[in-house]
Amino acid sequence: MKRILTLICSLMIATMALFGSACKPAGIPSGPTGGGGNNGGGDGNIVVDTTKTQLYVANLQGGIGYEWFRKAIARFEEKFADAVYEPGTKGVQIIPEDEYTVNGRWLLLPTDMYDVYFTENLTYNEYVRKGELLDLTDVIKAPAKTSPTTSESVTIESKLNADQKSGLTAQNGNYYAIPHYQAFRGLSYDVDLFNENRLFLAADKNNGNGGFIIRENDVKSVGPNGVAGDYDDGLPATIDEFFALCEKMCGLGIIPFVWPGQAVSYTEYLCDAIADNLGGVDAVRLNYTYDSGAKKTKIITGFDSSNNPIVDEVTITTDNGYLLKQQYGKYYGLEVLERVIDKIDSYAHALSNNDSNFTQYNSQEEYIYSNLENKPIGMIIDGTYWWNEAKGAYNRSVAKYGERAKVRNFAWMPMPTAVSAADQATNAKDPVVRDIMNSYCIVNAKVADNQYKAQLAKDFVSFCYTDESLQEFTTTTGVAKGLNYSLTEAQYNSLSPFAKSCWDFRAVADIVSILPGSVMTIENEQSLLWDLFTTSISGQAYNTPFYAYLAKESSEDYFKGQWISDSTWRQNYERYFTVGM
Repeated sequence: MKRILTLICSLMIATMALFGSACKPAGIPSGPTGGGGNNGGGDGNIVVDTTKTQLYVANLQGGIGYEWFRKAIARFEEKFADAVYEPGTKGVQIIPEDEYTVNGRWLLLPTDMYDVYFTENLTYNEYVRKGELLDLTDVIKAPAKTSPTTSESVTIESKLNADQKSGLTAQNGNYYAIPHYQAFRGLSYDVDLFNENRLFLAADKNNGNGGFIIRENDVKSVGPNGVAGDYDDGLPATIDEFFALCEKMCGLGIIPFVWPGQAVSYTEYLCDAIADNLGGVDAVRLNYTYDSGAKKTKIITGFDSSNNPIVDEVTITTDNGYLLKQQYGKYYGLEVLERVIDKIDSYAHALSNNDSNFTQYNSQEEYIYSNLENKPIGMIIDGTYWWNEAKGAYNRSVAKYGERAKVRNFAWMPMPTAVSAADQATNAKDPVVRDIMNSYCIVNAKVADNQYKAQLAKDFVSFCYTDESLQEFTTTTGVAKGLNYSLTEAQYNSLSPFAKSCWDFRAVADIVSILPGSVMTIENEQSLLWDLFTTSISGQAYNTPFYAYLAKESSEDYFKGQWISDSTWRQNYERYFTVGM
């Protein structure tokens, strides 16, 4: 209904423009006041205050909701209450769409009514090429505005990492977006459940308990990073240990995994998490740069008679970029998921097996309730935003179970960095993750037609990237913004245990931003960087490995079905080759 109302408003605006009217829409339905959506309520509309300058802002709430959004708006309107943008007005009015439903792949900016967007899955370079995003270079290269007359001492650009700086300016040297929220995909685990059931691995592999701790104070294994005494101690460092953990859980009556049966593509998060950590940060970044320089990366050239992968090490350029489909880590990500699906009846919640009514909200609720109801689940496959998304489920659990449900010690789970103990010593490293959501704040280029609106949009965006705004976002949602900033001790302590674990995790992880780093990836973003799990096995197409594995296809065949031949690669991308250039 809200999208229908938006379309009607857009048509009304277009009609008024044809007849020379300068009228603005009288009111826009909004989440908490306009009804509709998952979290909205009430029965009123926001009425335009013609004594102020308006800015229409859309928020794709997704896993982060709109509470942070309303807080930022309230502070901005207060701080800019005396600002004059349009002649004859004083102050600003932000008109929010809290429950905007169109993600960043499908925005129709020239005909949409909003000025500023907080969105995700943005095909950034496509919109830049079409000229539909306002140039924000002056905003990003300046300090964030704290009021109409004051600013911070450092630029917003100084809060970006190297990937973001190079990727966002790759087309023409200018910025057209600022990172919004940062999210990783993978596994979370129940720390208390692990402690209660001694599910952490022991430093003593021959302790008579299958290598798992016997007492809670036993010395734990060094974990995936190979360093004792830190955040990942006792967690599986190898794929072999990962499945030993799954078997240990099953033996104790614990279901290892839950994911939404309605969206079985969530299982790809496990594939990616394994692939990235086995491959390493340089291998992951290659998928966006197609240039390994002097470094070599592991690829699989085939399989031996025992179906073991044959591994080679090569340098990558645009000339042989097709070999990235054969990356070592990608195979093992697929292989791990195959092993999970092969034992889906014992490894996964019953409704995770393709139940179309079992949403991500349901899987989160099942996970929260599981240990409270003596139906324990060890791990959930989801993003770092899941705890914020599950606030309603958490509140219901507290209402039902009281004190024992209040403090839940969930944490983000670092992934194995090696296949087996034989290669653990050389592969031990801090975690590698991709900032997977392509989440950005953008401004509709059409606001440039109104100099007052354009300046207001830039000031609002700038204000949303002050340290105060970034910190408030994290303390409200438990999710990090995709920039570099710190929290005070009090702010950190206000976070849930899960949010603390995610904040700590990002401090030690190698984070790769999904931004094209070459002309080839910029000009072929859709084909090279999206829908990466498509394959063909004996003429049968699959878009996600879950269904292939249910059909008893192998990870080897799934992997090989993704490969690209040299001739096909040359036919599609030879104009980008480095030879002879």
